[in-house]
Amino acid sequence: MNLLKFIWRTCRGMMVITTIAAVLSGACNAGLIALVNTALTKPAQPGSLLIWVFIAVGLGKILSNFASQALLAKFSQGVIADLRRDLIRKILTVPLRHLEELGAPRLLVALTDDVANITNALLAIPFVAVNLAILLGGAVYLGWLSWQVLGAIGILVLLGGIGYRMIIASAFKHLNLAREEGDTLYGHFRALTEGIKELKLHRNRRRAFLTQDIQSATEAYQHHSVKAEMRFVISQNWTHLLYFTLIGLILFLLPGMVEMNRETLTGYVVT
Repeated sequence: MNLLKFIWRTCRGMMVITTIAAVLSGACNAGLIALVNTALTKPAQPGSLLIWVFIAVGLGKILSNFASQALLAKFSQGVIADLRRDLIRKILTVPLRHLEELGAPRLLVALTDDVANITNALLAIPFVAVNLAILLGGAVYLGWLSWQVLGAIGILVLLGGIGYRMIIASAFKHLNLAREEGDTLYGHFRALTEGIKELKLHRNRRRAFLTQDIQSATEAYQHHSVKAEMRFVISQNWTHLLYFTLIGLILFLLPGMVEMNRETLTGYVVT
């Protein structure tokens, strides 16, 4: 929460503009879905009004998407620079004894990997805004077509979301463990650079450094990183499974259970 306040305080205007552009992009995307469904289900040739609306919404989608991504690129680098400057100022105010207890490797990780990871997480806000706008726009349109079917789909999506959350939680658990091993690795890197002369002069110490310290730390880091990546892969394919399950239910199961016209069925599949 303090980090969010820091971002809001230092980059308030850029964050608001980026989020607005992202929301507009998501809204245009939802509008395009509705227009495509209307054109597909309309028996007559689409009128000039529908064509001009499609062109306008399509251009709005492209321009708003370009604006959000361009602003995000500028915003992200500004956030990283501000975070590092603020973190360095705070490190300089910490008592020396506490800094020695933390150790140089942990400080280096905080200034490099942690800043980048935190920034990437915070910069997901505009993308969340895009997906939220698409989700809300699509839900409104689906509810207009058939609120009963929307409710059934909502339950399935909720159950799928719970499963997705469990997989992601396990992935972040291994990411945290990998981060701890990263601290250990940074310590070994520092020992290598500062004690290179001693390591080159003492064969037994050099062998122990390679076969024990470096070997165990790199293997542990690799183990937890692979575990985390595998869970992210599983989560991605879980969403694909949920997506195709929804399409299959709409196409093959719902028409036999609920009376649906062709326009409603097409609208659900397209959305």
